[in-house]
Amino acid sequence: MHGEVPFEGINFGDLADGIDELLQAGVLAHRTGKAAADALFREALARDPAALPTYFCPYKIHTYSDRLTAPADAARRQQGA
Repeated sequence: MHGEVPFEGINFGDLADGIDELLQAGVLAHRTGKAAADALFREALARDPAALPTYFCPYKIHTYSDRLTAPADAARRQQGA
């Protein structure tokens, strides 16, 4: 029998103020709304493009959906910034 697994959060390490909260909210949102999760992850990336977890989260959700061009494009944009 499958039940709801309580969400205890993911340890993303030390992040700038507000970034961990955005990523945690995105992880939770991914369960029910991939667009909402993507928006939260993009906001975290925009706020702190130097933090690796801000790339890792969208990469994972796009990998699960077999849409790898979106995170690759985001990484390229940041490299050119």
